[in-house]
Amino acid sequence: MQKNEKLERIALVFLTFIIVFSYFIGFYLNENSAGGGEGDFLSFTLKNLKLFNTNSLSEALGVVNTDSSSKLFQSSRIPGFYIFNKFLNPFTENPIYYRLSILLFSILVPIIFYLSLVLKFKNTKKIYLLFLASLVLMSPYFRTSAIWGNEENFAYITLVASYYFLIKYLSTENHKISLLSLVILFSSLCVYFDQKFTLVPAVCFFIIMFDQNKFKLKIYTFFLYAFFSLPVIYLIYIWGGLLPPVDQVGRNVHIGRFNFQHVGYALSIIAFYLFPFVISKIFEERKISFLYTFDKKELIVFIATIFYLIFFLFFYDISSEVLVGKGVFYKITILISDNVFVQKLIMCLVILLSIKFIFITLQKEFINIFVLLFLILTPVLYRPVLQEYYDPMIFLLFFTFLKTKFLINFKSLMILFVYLTIFLTFTNIYYSKII
Repeated sequence: MQKNEKLERIALVFLTFIIVFSYFIGFYLNENSAGGGEGDFLSFTLKNLKLFNTNSLSEALGVVNTDSSSKLFQSSRIPGFYIFNKFLNPFTENPIYYRLSILLFSILVPIIFYLSLVLKFKNTKKIYLLFLASLVLMSPYFRTSAIWGNEENFAYITLVASYYFLIKYLSTENHKISLLSLVILFSSLCVYFDQKFTLVPAVCFFIIMFDQNKFKLKIYTFFLYAFFSLPVIYLIYIWGGLLPPVDQVGRNVHIGRFNFQHVGYALSIIAFYLFPFVISKIFEERKISFLYTFDKKELIVFIATIFYLIFFLFFYDISSEVLVGKGVFYKITILISDNVFVQKLIMCLVILLSIKFIFITLQKEFINIFVLLFLILTPVLYRPVLQEYYDPMIFLLFFTFLKTKFLINFKSLMILFVYLTIFLTFTNIYYSKII
């Protein structure tokens, strides 16, 4: 082993230890780097845990009518998280032990993520992949959800598990039915933990259907997915939508209102997580010409975007919006200027740059296009659009389902680490009200 390689290994092992250590120290310090962790835990999570623990599933889900307001399930997600804890987590009665249990459950994400990376990037050094997997623990939203025992992280466990079994299924001729069943099971569970993760079974379904496998396996896939979708369909029927009735009112998902302005905000949030990969490309190629060169397909997309920006700039009333959400770039525009029109001008520039970042970092493949359209268009159906909906989802998707142009080496990993460290530090400062 050469000296540089040895130093790299030592540095990566040390930094991985620091990241994992900070994750557990965050629990001890009651870290709240996403801002709403403690409030959500006290106001919603504890209430919902008690609701499911002291009532039958029918009562908790609103299948059986009840006159008590305390028996109203409130959440922006399908209640798979609370059903899991009701039957499989013995620590729900003690808040501290319960939070610790979720912290430990959440560590499954980087573990399974690492195993998936090893399968996907067979020619990449495992120490690189181990460090890359540990970077999930740098996400302020992932950390906060894990530390405060909130709902979000179980969907990430099933996301990486879905990909792990999918890549195993595609790469072997043995145990096809068993592996396929596990893919369908875990990808379906994504929806039961968070309906926004409908993306995962959809992507898995398309990959399986377009794979050159036996017709019988495709029929099996179709019917097993249909079977696993039945409880969700039943809940939608009972609730009259994807959310409990009380939450449909607050999020405008029940009255047919379309929030087209969210397309731009979603693009800016996605671009925020692609930015370090753009920086890595600049360092790798030692030039920036790719930032202002366009092929024919890119020009068509940019021209189409101009029409959207006209709507965003002149026909979108930002003053009527709720103040929360919209992503970090929107928050920066607020810090730059109090003038609403100036804020929208800055966001228009960010949206254009966001599209360019997507072209730079992602290959023009069907799966990539499908995933991006899902992430960009689904926020049109609800409000507000929050950064936590994309973090660490974009990071995990980037290295699993998506086909990227990113070169994994020591330099690119350091850029990614520094970027995420700055972001985590900023969120802790921002939400501690120091600034």
